[in-house]
Order: sequence, then C-alpha cells, then structure tokens
Amino acid sequence: MSHSLKIDNDLVERSDTTGPRYTSYPTTVHFSDNFGDADYRGFALQSNEDLIRRGIELTYDDTLRAEIINRLICYGEIDTSLIEQRYGVRFEHYFEDELGQLDIMSRDGLVGTRGRKIRLTPTGQLLVRNVCMIFDRHPHRHEKKKGFSRVI
Repeated sequence: MSHSLKIDNDLVERSDTTGPRYTSYPTTVHFSDNFGDADYRGFALQSNEDLIRRGIELTYDDTLRAEIINRLICYGEIDTSLIEQRYGVRFEHYFEDELGQLDIMSRDGLVGTRGRKIRLTPTGQLLVRNVCMIFDRHPHRHEKKKGFSRVI
C-alpha cells in the first residue's frame, strides 16, 4: 500500500511562529471573532448567568520569562540575541542573578554556552525543570501542589 504525504509549504510558513497552538475547535454551533465585552454581558444577562471571568493578567516580565522557559523545554536552548531583539532587553543585565545561578549549573554539567546561546547538556535535558525554575519569577506557587511531577 502506497501513501503519499502532501505538505502545504504556505501553511507551514504561516504556522512557524512562537506561540500557542490551538488544536481544537470551539464547542459551539456558531463562532465569531467579533464577540466583545458588550456581547458577552448581553448574553450572560439574557441567560441569567453570573458575569464571571477567570484568568490572570500576564506582565511583560511574565511573557518574557514564559518564552525563555518554553524555549528551554521545547528546543533545549535559549538564543539570548533573539530574546534581546524580540523584547528590547540586554540579557546579561536583565537576567544578571539568573546567569549567576546558571553558572553553577554549568559547572555541574547541566548547561553550556556557545556564542550567544545557552544550551542544555544531555544531563540538563533530564533536569530541564530545575533549569527552568531559575527563570520562573513565581517558583513558590508550584510548592502547594503535591503530585507526580515534582523535581528531584
């Protein structure tokens, strides 16, 4: 049995960006991008439901740190020049404390540097969560949860 794979290069190029990947469709018969706050309030009032919204507001720092953690987990490296270009920060100054902690991990054989890139070593890939915690501004929020995903 012969199968051929057809790749849509245009779709690949449009999808080749950092950010969330949405893999499901809305659970509704009708979907509209133009559904704003006023529409939401009107719908909620008509349906006699409370106007409740949940979520968190991410700061610029949260977004920057999330990208660094994402790149470490997904790609095993951080290109500091890319971070500087994208966020307008000087990596060495913005993350001065974190780089000091990474230096210790470098001596332990968890990370290495090549040019402007910080890369996980094979051992570091096994302990990627430990490395990522250096860049997590809110590391203590994870301590309350007890489960199977604790670090060593």
